[in-house]
Amino acid sequence: MTKKVAMVLGIGMVLAAGVGVLSVRGGEALAAPDIKKLADQVGKKNWDELAREGQAVANKHKELRDIMNVFKPRKKEAEVSGLGVGDRPGAILPDGIEQKILRMAGNLGVTEKDIAKAPALKRMSQIAAAVAAATVLKPNDKAQKNAASMQQWKDWSKEMHDSAQDLIKALEAKDRSRAKSAVMKLHDTCTKCHGEFRDD
Repeated sequence: MTKKVAMVLGIGMVLAAGVGVLSVRGGEALAAPDIKKLADQVGKKNWDELAREGQAVANKHKELRDIMNVFKPRKKEAEVSGLGVGDRPGAILPDGIEQKILRMAGNLGVTEKDIAKAPALKRMSQIAAAVAAATVLKPNDKAQKNAASMQQWKDWSKEMHDSAQDLIKALEAKDRSRAKSAVMKLHDTCTKCHGEFRDD
């Protein structure tokens, strides 16, 4: 085998390996485009109207996780990447909606840096409200066990939407104390729902 042939084969193997690596990388959560469109309607439509639009998103996606995955960290190397926080990956940390809500609800609270990034955090809150509207009519098996659990699922979905709306208003007013109360309520609602219904 000549050096030239060996070089060509070597380059081909490297390229093939690269293609293999790229092929195992995941993309944005399946419902991400639909959730972003629904998020555009948050604040323009009341809960009942938003939930009706959310039903179309729920019907389109087979698995609940396809919707919930938008809360995951934004990582291009991940099997499934969430929407992240803000337009530019990594500009706001943590760059995952669930993680950011958890951080803001924790000991550090809502900081001056958070208030300075209010537009990005408002969008994060709109996405949270949109997820509530898209999942209220997509209960998992645990939520469907009886009428009481179904009602609880619906109540927590609306509570999630309402607390996200409260967070939006607090960010618009640049009110850190009010924003902390709203994000704590949002986090508490998520925690209660996960504790009761989450499978994993």
